[in-house]
Amino acid sequence: KKAAVKAMQQACDSVDNRDIKPFVPALISATQNPDEVAETVHKLSSTVFVQSVDSPALSITIPILLRGCQEKKTEIKRKVAVIVDNMSKLIDDSREAKPFLPELLPEIKRLEKEMSDPEARTVAAKAIKTLQKIQDQIDSDSATKSMSPDVVLAACLEVVSATMPSAPVTDPTFTAYLEYIASVCSGMVNDLFFDEFEWKFVAVCPYLAPFMSEEDAVNICKNLLARCYRDAMPKEHAEDEDEDGEDLCNCEFSLGYGAKILLNNTRLHLKRGKRYGICGYNGCGKSTLMRAIANGQVDGFPPKEIVKTVFVEHDIQGDLGELNLVDYVQALCPDNSRDEIMQKLDEFGFKEDPKSPAFIGAKISGLSGGWKMKLALCRAILMNADIMLLDEPTNHLDVKNVAWLENFLCSQKDKTSLIITHDSGFLDRVVTHIIHYEDNRKLKNYKGNLSAFVKRVPRAKTYYELSDENLSFTFPEPGLLDGIKSKGKAIIKMENCTFTYPGKEHPTVRNVTLQASLSSRVAVIGPNGAGKSTIIKIFCNESKPQTGIVWRHQNMRIAYVAQHAFHHIEAHLDETPNEYIQWR
Repeated sequence: KKAAVKAMQQACDSVDNRDIKPFVPALISATQNPDEVAETVHKLSSTVFVQSVDSPALSITIPILLRGCQEKKTEIKRKVAVIVDNMSKLIDDSREAKPFLPELLPEIKRLEKEMSDPEARTVAAKAIKTLQKIQDQIDSDSATKSMSPDVVLAACLEVVSATMPSAPVTDPTFTAYLEYIASVCSGMVNDLFFDEFEWKFVAVCPYLAPFMSEEDAVNICKNLLARCYRDAMPKEHAEDEDEDGEDLCNCEFSLGYGAKILLNNTRLHLKRGKRYGICGYNGCGKSTLMRAIANGQVDGFPPKEIVKTVFVEHDIQGDLGELNLVDYVQALCPDNSRDEIMQKLDEFGFKEDPKSPAFIGAKISGLSGGWKMKLALCRAILMNADIMLLDEPTNHLDVKNVAWLENFLCSQKDKTSLIITHDSGFLDRVVTHIIHYEDNRKLKNYKGNLSAFVKRVPRAKTYYELSDENLSFTFPEPGLLDGIKSKGKAIIKMENCTFTYPGKEHPTVRNVTLQASLSSRVAVIGPNGAGKSTIIKIFCNESKPQTGIVWRHQNMRIAYVAQHAFHHIEAHLDETPNEYIQWR
């Protein structure tokens, strides 16, 4: 028994996963003592898994998890499902999990059927869904193409003939050496082992040395490695590697939000002049990634001194909102003269006419969402941005300005754009690549627009459909209003209201009269700057008209979701979320 324990301890030295390593002694002990299984499962469930999971890590944890499935307590079974789901999402190569799925998947399916707790069954269903994706990947062999020694030998002969035409390819001895090289390289390819040093000094060059110069041997090795890598790796990865163009960013990093791991040891590869759409389910961390890039929090991402990265946002908060357009841009672009700024603002459609909704002398706070987006893009151009970050850029834009934005982005041949949007049409017409949040907390580049991406990843279509299995809510029924016996009777109305923003000579809205009842479903439409948001603000008592009357039922409660929903958040930074909601 002592010898067996010692052998197991030595075998577990191959586990280099930093998340699992601290638990190896407990896992070994639980293997010997079934009474410790529940406690070991509890310890594992409290771990935030962030490292990639491989077969050594699975080989030490799966036996304990399978025993955990046999525990009587539903709590332990639920924790097993949580651990399985979390670990499975971090498996980069589906083949690592292949030996364990035949036992693990049926057990989790059994738990889903037998557990009485509905919430625990839901957790098990999530784990099954994750495991099934791995199984489907194994079945379709979509991760990599295995290369037999014969296939590698054929590639080797082609590479040798192309690299060194004088090579003795008809010599039986030389052919025997190539067969051995092909056998070794086949195993390395199928293990996804493409270390140049090992290929050069262990697998290839020593066996070519008797037949050619060192230089020829090195060139053959280099070309064979590139050929095998291209043939074996997934098509998307090969496309990303082979694409021409200047690299702006090619870094590996991890990204978290609080205690949650969003991305783990993933790669972000950006080329100059490309337009990337970032796609993933709601809550996966798309905006968090963009903010992290803008704030310089992504490891390995080039600093702004080397690659100028600008967050193009139309939600302008704080004291900057009280500046006029020229002062605002100059505050953020101090290297540009006022004349340069005025000229660029004119190019973007801003006018010196006080009657214009895009009056250069107006305060930022008085601009519509569409004009704020144009102003942000103007600022990015003046800052000579290499990379523009756009989070929901089409929000608050009318059709005309969306078309303008599409043309503008497509015309910037030397600038790279990272775009997050739920406007599938905009994404389809603008982007050249899709960066997708994969299930294993990795980013993957797909060449082409949204339509091309959905053909390759059909489930991504649900990101842009009016359904979301991760989020659902219902509005409570409001109470009765005194004196309102009909849903068609007005509960709020405004008569002959006129409103002028400070600093503007002409009113944004003039002599507006309208009303709403309990049965009303009203859409306020019009071009950017027409005063749509202003009317809503007057209705909701966020702004008071200079002339006219606004009446609301004394017991009516209004929920106001603003265009910039957190425009007042700066006044509540020292409060808890509970206190903020009570204030609202």
